[in-house]
Amino acid sequence: RNLRSSSVLLLQSEGSGDSWYDNFSAVVQLLPILILLLVPLLAPLFENDPLYLLNPTPQFTTQMKTSILKASYYVKPDFPQVFTGSIMKLEKKVEAEYMDKLRNACNREKIAQANLFLKAKYSGSSQLKRRAAEYSTASCKLLEELPGGDRGR
Repeated sequence: RNLRSSSVLLLQSEGSGDSWYDNFSAVVQLLPILILLLVPLLAPLFENDPLYLLNPTPQFTTQMKTSILKASYYVKPDFPQVFTGSIMKLEKKVEAEYMDKLRNACNREKIAQANLFLKAKYSGSSQLKRRAAEYSTASCKLLEELPGGDRGR
């Protein structure tokens, strides 16, 4: 009997070891899913606010203009105290982003105008053709007026 009861105890202790291993194995298998769930939740903690935005927001209220293109950008009210870098480098970034924004808007305007011309052509509507001809491409005009504005098109 003692032999039998000790073997039962041995099997029970081995079983608890397997249980620990099974739990650990389950956690390891769930680890990729846990990481996928936790990373998006933790990511905002490591993000820094941008130095500027091209459009005002409740946080970015102080308007500034670049020295070359006179492009408006907005910073936080504490920008002069917080910013320690080169204002010229910052303005180059602002102007590059501004030019990209204008180019994208110009491309959208040209596509919309071309679509109107196509509709006019296939419908035979002179009114639609006139509307296409009068379609505003304000971003394109502004881009052409800026120094170096038609580069990269």
